[in-house]
Amino acid sequence: MDARHPVVHAVLESRAAMTARAELALWRNQAETLPGLEIADVWNNIPNAPPTVVPADILVPEAPGRIGWFHFNDESVAVPATMRHQGLSYDPVDDMLLNRTFGALLGHPAGVPDGERALDAPQAQRHHFQLVVTTRHPSSPKAWLEETEALARAARARDAAADFSAHQAHWQDFWERSWIEIEGPSAGLRIPENKHPLRIGVDSEGGQPPGRRVGPRVVPAGWKT
Repeated sequence: MDARHPVVHAVLESRAAMTARAELALWRNQAETLPGLEIADVWNNIPNAPPTVVPADILVPEAPGRIGWFHFNDESVAVPATMRHQGLSYDPVDDMLLNRTFGALLGHPAGVPDGERALDAPQAQRHHFQLVVTTRHPSSPKAWLEETEALARAARARDAAADFSAHQAHWQDFWERSWIEIEGPSAGLRIPENKHPLRIGVDSEGGQPPGRRVGPRVVPAGWKT
């Protein structure tokens, strides 16, 4: 994932020439009506709450070298319903869900779409797929596609090696902002006793599924418990 641009790079290299295929694996393939209004905890146990309708994702019409998809919220129940439920409908707020559009375009310079869900690349020793991922609000399908296609064209036009060097420099600068130096003997346990043991696989109610356990609490010599 490029730290400076909304692009995910997938590079495949091989000594022998190979074909490559990328497919979209969508799970919102059709509109679905959920049994309750799943928008916030304040709606728990409220009778006669309206259902939640999740619209299907939309496939971008295939074009040379790319495929894609997006999701468009053309309606919003959650925000206005919650404001009414809490007696705040007199104070309109910006609906952060209405007209929110998000999705991705997947491209390859020599890619050939196989329908709207797959992109095939011919034999080569190196393949470079670029996945441009964007979210815009407020927006529309047309505006989202135009902007995301422009970002995809810009990504293809840039020098990939220069982008990677800039990406590395970004993170190098990030980790050099601050650090903590710990001095002392290197032998023995480096982490002292504390009251926050590492828990793996703990659910929101504090339970642990079978096969999971809390790590041992060890008190190094010289440390107070």
